[in-house]
Amino acid sequence: MANVIITYRVFPKEMEKALELKERIEQEIKPERISLEPLAFGIKVVVFSKLIEDKEGETERLEERLRGIEGISEFEVIEVSRSL
Repeated sequence: MANVIITYRVFPKEMEKALELKERIEQEIKPERISLEPLAFGIKVVVFSKLIEDKEGETERLEERLRGIEGISEFEVIEVSRSL
């Protein structure tokens, strides 16, 4: 089965707690790559990439885990690509 690399942009509920949110995502999701990136006017968001299997329901399971992390206001998929 092939794998998919999916990249999310995560917005914290409280902008000054972006670093704490990054650490929570690292613990819960264990992404392959994660960073804090500036958005605008000093606002930072968490951007992370996760390798998942390309099968039905995997994205939904990952997003359900994200919804369970305290401090997330919202998130969006910014890139999906198939891994070789």
